[in-house]
Parts: sequence; structure tokens; C-alpha cells
Amino acid sequence: MRTQMSTSEIVPDSGRPTSIWRRLPLTLMGATVIAFAIHVTVYGPAMREMVEQLRREQIAKETLMYCERFGMSKGTERLTMCAQSLSEIRKLHADRLAADAAGML
Repeated sequence: MRTQMSTSEIVPDSGRPTSIWRRLPLTLMGATVIAFAIHVTVYGPAMREMVEQLRREQIAKETLMYCERFGMSKGTERLTMCAQSLSEIRKLHADRLAADAAGML
């Protein structure tokens, strides 16, 4: 047997504080978000610098590898010119990728 409840039968909020067990998940989630934000604020710049340094080292190794592959020995003027040309090619490629990402192409 089903009974229908009218709106007058709804019990109003008593104003009592909610049980700690009902608030715990939201409190833990909030604490986690705050801890993550603090971590990113404190360690973010150092992590970014480390990634950029690793990228610079990787590019330098690639440049040396490709230029030596084409017969330019380390310490020669031809290697320097090759490295400059590769740098220009990388810049043009990065510009194309940025234009693609911006939807201009």
C-alpha cells in the first residue's frame, strides 16, 4: 500500500549540525585539493625549469647526432652552421604547430 505525502508533511530542517561522518568525504576532498594547490605553487616552478633544462639537453644531443651523421665533426664551423640551421628548422616547425593549434591554418 502506497501512501502519498503532502508538502505539509515534510519535516523542516531542525538546524542541527550534520554528522561528522556525512561531512568527512567533502572535507577530505577539500583538504586534498588544497594540498595539491600548495604543492603545485611551491614545486611547480622548479619542476618546469627541470623539464626545460632536460629539453635543452635533448635538443643539443639531437643536433650533435644529426650534424655528425652528415659528416660535420664536433668543434668545426660546419657543425655550428648545421646547428644554426636545425635551430631555424625547429623554430619554423614550432611556429607551424602553434598556428595549427590556434586554428589559423
